[in-house]
Amino acid sequence: MKKLSMSMLIFLILAWTLFPGIAPIAKAAVDTKQHWAEPIIDRWTSEGLIKGYEDGTFQPDHSITRAEIAALINRKFKLTSTREMIPFPDLANNEWQFESLGTAAEVGYISGYEDGTIRPNEAVTRQQLAVIIANLLRLETMEDVSFIDSDEFPKWSKKEIAAVVAHGIMDGYSDLTFARLEQ
Repeated sequence: MKKLSMSMLIFLILAWTLFPGIAPIAKAAVDTKQHWAEPIIDRWTSEGLIKGYEDGTFQPDHSITRAEIAALINRKFKLTSTREMIPFPDLANNEWQFESLGTAAEVGYISGYEDGTIRPNEAVTRQQLAVIIANLLRLETMEDVSFIDSDEFPKWSKKEIAAVVAHGIMDGYSDLTFARLEQ
């Protein structure tokens, strides 16, 4: 990937952590007028990265889901699946999320859960975002994480959190936590 693309991805991901609800389904703008994120939403819409929800809203204050972030990343980097999609028991092949999450799983930046599900409509946590970024950018994982809540991090995210922090892509909060009340 080009350096500019990486910079743009990092900007997009950091923006997603600040205002998480940008969905990739249908063109909309009715609930973005006078919202602080309106200029970003307008730019991303014009670039074809986002389209909003079918009901004519963007819901900019809602959390972004696993399927939505996969769709955005796939659009930004023009990622497509090159083989049969990975099956998940909680995702039918006729749902819009199927191709986005299948591509994300194939590329390797999002994976399913231990029970085999992908949970397409689940909100992305900061830990999951760290893993997505680390996997997408193929960052070398690190062992050391120094946050007050680091003992509470799921094992699957510790090294990736350390990697994105070490690379200056994400950071913790002023209370010296990384995830606050997220799971």
